[in-house]
Amino acid sequence: MWLSRYEMELWPALGALASVLRDELGPGDVMQVNLSSRATAAMHLSAAGCRLAGAGCRPLGIVPPEAALDSLAEGGATILLTCPSYLAELVTAARRRGLGAGDFRLRRLVVGGEVLSASLAQAASRTFGVPRVEDSYSMTEVAPVSGRSCSQAHQHYDLNVGHTELVDLDTGEPAAPGTLGTLVITPYFPYRDCMPVFRYDTGDVARCLPDAPLRCELADVPATSKILGKANQLLRLPTGEIVTPRQLIEAIEALPAEPWPARYRATTCDGRIRLTLPASVLAGYGEAEAGRHFAEAGLDIDLDIVGDDKATSLRHTRSDLHESTFASQHALVGA
Repeated sequence: MWLSRYEMELWPALGALASVLRDELGPGDVMQVNLSSRATAAMHLSAAGCRLAGAGCRPLGIVPPEAALDSLAEGGATILLTCPSYLAELVTAARRRGLGAGDFRLRRLVVGGEVLSASLAQAASRTFGVPRVEDSYSMTEVAPVSGRSCSQAHQHYDLNVGHTELVDLDTGEPAAPGTLGTLVITPYFPYRDCMPVFRYDTGDVARCLPDAPLRCELADVPATSKILGKANQLLRLPTGEIVTPRQLIEAIEALPAEPWPARYRATTCDGRIRLTLPASVLAGYGEAEAGRHFAEAGLDIDLDIVGDDKATSLRHTRSDLHESTFASQHALVGA
């Protein structure tokens, strides 16, 4: 992707203005960014937006979770921006160290880029003392169009800077209420300058909401369901049922062992779902009980259990991009 200087100055300005007007960012805030330092655009936009809003920005990258927790607790961050899989590592590490809401100053916790399960979101809210985890949507290819989550688990898309469509998986026509589709986004000029894209199919799947007025706090902004996963990761069963990555992740991460982030491989075999999980996921929980757990979640599966040493090869996550960049640095950018 090629980005112009104009875009790299305009986009954070628009974001900073919106954040200030919504009291989401301002002087006195410190945003800690635990995204991969390879995410150049996201890192730049975060730092530039904080500078324009008079806030501090601490770009740490995907460092060892203990270092990130130290920075959160001792550095007084008020906003955390990260991805769900790394958030899972932070929650687990905080629990291991006996840290809780009283040890942090966070007022906002924002994630994006992966499926965030309800069980992880609830655990993170309790651990870090925030009302809820904000599940945002963005993609470099369609910037500056983005999405915000609401309290009723809808994903709302900014209609000022681009046009967002939900296109039926099979027909390419607008998705009907209750059906699945992929997000197709067209950013508007002059917000997109260097590499305009027209009807860019993101491959991100969502469900079209029922054809009825919304009742959430963002009801006037177009919305779909939460992102359910990528189109190339859907499982199609002979019955016509389509199983999404979100269904699998929600069910796996709701197991008593709290296996965050979910490591799994899902395929279809003889018309059934074959779900491969590491052994620790079923700790204290037999295969029969696990089968009932998944059945209650609407998933009829055959389990395949492998050793924990194979866990990371089952499903790759953004938190796998661990790095040492900036790990020992506590200087603020943009303050």
